[in-house]
Order: sequence, then C-alpha cells, then structure tokens
Amino acid sequence: MRHCRSAVLLCAAVSAATLFSGALQGQRPSTMAGRSAVYAPSGMVATSQPLASAAGLEVLRQGGNAIDAAVAASAVLGVTEPHMTGIGGDMFAIVWLAKEQKLIAINASGRAGSLMTRELLQSRGFRPGSQQGAMSVTVPGALAGWDKLVRTYGKRTLKQVLQPAIGYARSGFPVSPIIAQQWANETSFLQKDSAAAATDLPGGRAPTNNQGVAALEMLRILEPYDLKAMGHNSPAYLHHLIEAKKLAYADLDRFVGDAAYLVMPASVMLTDEFIAERRSHMDAKKAQERLDPGPVRTKSETVYLTTADADGNMVSFINSVYDYFGSGVVVPGTGFVLHNRGAGFTLTPGLPNTVAPGKRPFHTLIPGFVTKTESGREQAYMSFGLMGGGVQAQGHVQFLLNHLVFGMDVQASIDAARFRHYDGLRVALEPPIGDGVRTALQAMGHVLIEQPTIAFGGAQAIIRLPKGFAAGSDPRKDGLAIGY
Repeated sequence: MRHCRSAVLLCAAVSAATLFSGALQGQRPSTMAGRSAVYAPSGMVATSQPLASAAGLEVLRQGGNAIDAAVAASAVLGVTEPHMTGIGGDMFAIVWLAKEQKLIAINASGRAGSLMTRELLQSRGFRPGSQQGAMSVTVPGALAGWDKLVRTYGKRTLKQVLQPAIGYARSGFPVSPIIAQQWANETSFLQKDSAAAATDLPGGRAPTNNQGVAALEMLRILEPYDLKAMGHNSPAYLHHLIEAKKLAYADLDRFVGDAAYLVMPASVMLTDEFIAERRSHMDAKKAQERLDPGPVRTKSETVYLTTADADGNMVSFINSVYDYFGSGVVVPGTGFVLHNRGAGFTLTPGLPNTVAPGKRPFHTLIPGFVTKTESGREQAYMSFGLMGGGVQAQGHVQFLLNHLVFGMDVQASIDAARFRHYDGLRVALEPPIGDGVRTALQAMGHVLIEQPTIAFGGAQAIIRLPKGFAAGSDPRKDGLAIGY
C-alpha cells in the first residue's frame, strides 16, 4: 500500500439493496455475494444500474472515450434512478488523462444563493442535516460539470452523449424491485410538490465539499498497525478501523467546508504532527463514545460510476441530489428535481461550513482514485467509489484495505462484509460478520445495531491491468460492470 497514492476527492448519494431487518436467524452467510470480477481488453463501465452501464459501453464502442461514457451513463442514471441523481444535483470527478499522464479533478458543486444567509434561514426554521424543501436548494452544478468534461476532454458533443438518456425518458424503461421500493417509499414526500407529483407519481403513485479527506486521515492513522496480522474483519481489526473513523469524522465536522473559508487546509490534516496527535487518542481495547476534533494548525443518498477506455483514460465519477428526490422540488416543465445540498450547511457561527451567500456546502460525495509508481512514473491503477452518504469515507477505507492489504480481487473487495459507525458507540455490522466477533466488539464497549443492507453503501471499481481492465460492481445495488 505504501507504493500507491490514493487521490480521494470530495463527493453523496444513498445506495440501495436488498433489505435486512430484525434479528438474524440461523447460520450467517459467508459473504454478501459471489460474483466474479469482470475482465475486458478495450474498455469498461461500472455503474449502479444496467441500462446506464450499457449506455456507457455503447458510447465507447461508437468511438467515444471514457469521459463521454461517464457523462452518458450519469445522464441515464438521472432517468432510471431519479431519486438518487440528476442534473438538478452536484457532481465531482477524478479523471486520469492517458495522453498527458496526469490526474485532473472537477468540482461541479454549486454555491448558496445570494440571499441564503444564516439569519434568514434561522428565522424560517431551517434544520441543518435533515432539511428538504426550497430552503435547502443550492445552485445545481452537475450539468455545468458534464458540459465542462465533454467539451474539454471528450470526443463527443454533449448532445450526442445525452441521447441514451433522452431515449429512456421518452420511451420508458423497466423499474427494478430495489428502485421501485425506494421510489414508492417517497410517495407522500413527492405529493408535497405538484411538479414532483406530476413527474414522479404518474397516476398518483410510484412505475413498478466533501468528506474525502476523512478516508485519507483514517488510512494515515492506521499506517503503523499490522492490520493483516490482526485478520480481516477480526474484532481487533474492526475496532481499530471504527476508532480511526471516529477521529477522522470529528475533524470533518470542525474543519471541512468551502475551501475559501477553511481555518486549516486539508493538507495539514494529513501531516505527521496532526496525525500523531489524532493517533494518540486510539485505545486498542476500549470503544470511545466521544472524540473531539484535533487542534487547529494554520500551516501553508448519490450514484457512483466509473469508466475506462482503450487509450487508458479512466474516470471516477459521482453525481447526486443528496436525499431521496433531493429537495422534493421539481422545476415545472422540466421533470428534474432540485437537490437539497444546502442541508449540508451548519448554522453554528464561525465554522468553514457555516451557511453564507456564495459558499459551497459540505459534501459527502467522494470519487476515489489510486495511482502506482511504475519505472519512476506515476501511472493510473484503480478508479473506485462507494456511495451512501456518511458511509462513504469509512467504506472507501474498508474497500482499499481489502484489496491492498488482504489481496482480494476487485469484486471480492466490494463483496466483503462492512461495518458502519454512526455516532457515539453505535456500530452496524453486515450479516457475514460472525457472532464471536460481535461479542468481542461488545466487550470493548461498542453498541451493535441492526441496519438494512441499504445502509452499507454501493461500490463500483475498475483496475487497469497490463492489458485491459478488471472491474467489480456492488451486489447491494442493481449494478453492472461490463466491458468489451
């Protein structure tokens, strides 16, 4: 792992999957799935929905590149998963440009409106974190990001790459059981906005800045520990990851927001001095209920998809309207919902993420990318991401450790059972994590809670091979990795 560099950008959406609820009965399953990794020589697309994967693949086969394919797939997802994403949301991407042999990043997140002041929101009862409705809307940036990517780095026009999405919007598409259930659960919410109801409830019913630094901080905190010797998903392994997550997320709340308002740059949060202070709070045998953020040092519910093409370009791409159906406000005559990313602001004064006109809110969205040094040069290795709000950064770390430390292939790294820490001592574990591990974690003070599979995120990943690509797609969603 020390020879790889993980470039993790800030990017959120809620993942989906089969529901688990209530007490677990009988023997636990040994894995979350059992798919094989997908291999292809020329190009690859991995998304959370098969029609979107197919659209991206078709763009590649018709001569488009990975950038064109990513935008085409994202646009289709805006039609097939409108509760998760669309042009009314924000978008982030990390792109490996093969010809230039470099990574570039796109931050297409919009800003607060000119009248979105802390005082105004307070007077109208704004609730950070859970707010929907018109007060939660910030300027959507997704469409501007799509256009910028295609115009600057693509081989096709925006009009061309939007054709698959236009076709599904006009002609319709089958709705899978997972998406149908999520859609139906939002019926009463959609009925609050007449345009939303007209668009997403035909006939009155449902169709059968960011947290990326937390993942890097967790990895840095965990560097000195022999995680492999602890054993994958052992009590000691999970305990160390959960405690590192608590430290990193405490720092998110205090230090992360619009880059123009930071009191401490993200780079300082990854310095040896800062990480050593954070690591000093780790207790190898006891779960800690509350951890404060580190000391200030002033030194200089989302879709995730990934694509790769025959020239070696790779795209890590995430697009979101935040909560299911975002703000719940649909622009009349357009059919797309406006996101509620403004809910990510805080009303607490004096923080980087305190709401103010023209400021970008905190984002949970994180596209990920790993490069390797080969023959003295940085080369693309893996494009990856995991959607699901607050699970993203901790899910990124688990996925990376599965692959880079425990040697799992790309699909097995996605399939492996995950934990999700919520707050205080509360931790959720997926069913394959055994009773012995659960008992040991409880003895350390962790409070285990049951959560549905939807809560653990949905991942996609592509790895560059000496010839071609390998890819995986999360069984917790409808996803599909496909290549040619």
